[in-house]
Amino acid sequence: MPAFDGCSFFLKMLRKRFFTFVIIIIYSKRKEGIEVIPNVRWNDERTYLFCFDGVEKNKTVAIGTHGCIKKKDDKEYFKKGLAQMVNRLSPQNIIVYGAAPDTIFKLYKDMGINIIPFESDFSKSRKQVIA
Repeated sequence: MPAFDGCSFFLKMLRKRFFTFVIIIIYSKRKEGIEVIPNVRWNDERTYLFCFDGVEKNKTVAIGTHGCIKKKDDKEYFKKGLAQMVNRLSPQNIIVYGAAPDTIFKLYKDMGINIIPFESDFSKSRKQVIA
């Protein structure tokens, strides 16, 4: 995926909306009998206007935590977005690509949502380097 870090806010938001649209198109294949688990991504509150579009309620969703929960501010954005996602989509299962600490996910486990941690290739490679 190309990086647009130097772009204006407008272009960044346009890029995010475009990729949300692409996800909706891919997710529509589910209606054709192809199982697709949407990867839901958000940023700050401005992205809540569109980042959950096209994702069915009461289904399985996937989210990634890489680069989203290490710093305190990033973790707070992640937690707010996760709360919004759960509120809007009421997922039965959340597949977490990356770390799934109880400090973030225990609340949702207690609500009966199945949290499924999925170790990423990145975290596996870090373990090999450290070992």
